[in-house]
This record gives sequence, C-alpha cells and structure tokens, in this order.
Amino acid sequence: MAEIYKGVKFELEQDINKIPYHKDLQLLKSWCDNFYKNNLAPQSSGGFAGNLSFRTTKGSDEFIITASGTELNNRMTDKDFVLVKKCNIKNNKVVARGTKKPSSETLLHYAIYKKFHKINAVFHGHSSKILSIGKEKNIPTTSKELPYGTTTLIDAVMEIIENEKFIIMKNHGFISIADNMNEAGLNVENL
Repeated sequence: MAEIYKGVKFELEQDINKIPYHKDLQLLKSWCDNFYKNNLAPQSSGGFAGNLSFRTTKGSDEFIITASGTELNNRMTDKDFVLVKKCNIKNNKVVARGTKKPSSETLLHYAIYKKFHKINAVFHGHSSKILSIGKEKNIPTTSKELPYGTTTLIDAVMEIIENEKFIIMKNHGFISIADNMNEAGLNVENL
C-alpha cells in the first residue's frame, strides 16, 4: 500500500516573493496537462501524485519543478512552479524561489540532474497501468517500496537508473529522464 502524502520532508530556505519565469515553462505546462489527461499523475491520499521538472540552463544544477501538492492540469499558472536554486541531499536542504513549496521529490530530481549532466528533464508520475506492465515490458524496478522524499528512495533509484531512461519505483510510480521535455514525455506516452 502506498504511503500517505504528508508534504515535503526537507528543510526549505525559500524566497516566496518571486514567481519563477522561464521561456520553456509553457512547454512544461503542456506536459503537465498531458499527464492530467492521461491519468499519469492522479490525486492520491493527501495530495497529487506527480512532479515534472526541467533544467533551466544546460550545465547548471538549477531547475524548475512543479509545486508540492499541485494538481497537474491545463489551468496551471507560473505560481504552480518553483525554481530550485540549490540542494544538499546530505543535509536534507533545498534553496528555492516561488510562492509555493517545491515538490516533495525535489531532492530526487536534483540527484538525477547532478549525476547526469546531459539530462535536462525529469518526469515522475503514478500510473497503475504503467506499474502493472512494468514486468512484462522489462522496465527496471527498485527492489522494494520505499518512502517518498527520502535518501533511501534516492539511493535505490540511482542504483538502477544508471543506463536507463525509464524506471519504476516499486509500488510508487515511474521516472522518465531525457535530454529534453518532449523526449521525457514521449518515453511515457510510448508505453
């Protein structure tokens, strides 16, 4: 049984007076709506089950991610996104800018961007359909179910994502990573 969402689990230092803006934010909004229409990030206990992000500049560790507890749909505004400026996984800390808290999986997105410099988009959703076909499609899967927003989940994902563009977190959801947002989204759609 999936863990009940209770909000972010990291320490947050945030400038809440600035709404993030980026030229590619409209494309991210479009993919959020696509996830909504295809039930890839449905409402779960306590929140919504999905978060999408993109690296703001190639080579930078900064990225824009959907806000915590935000429903992905076609009514999203710039206020539904957060610019993540810095993270420290060891100290469980995030430095961000935006009017809402960043996704509870912010540190996971950061770990992927930090390790894979050519990855510029990370899409995470919860689809029972994708979870059910994972074994049939030979999709790499973490060995056990782990709590969201934790270093144990990050470690498990980083162990199997090394040479993959798409993985499943057991009884949790999927992660699609790619050079760009369209490729990350198409990885999901192609399943």
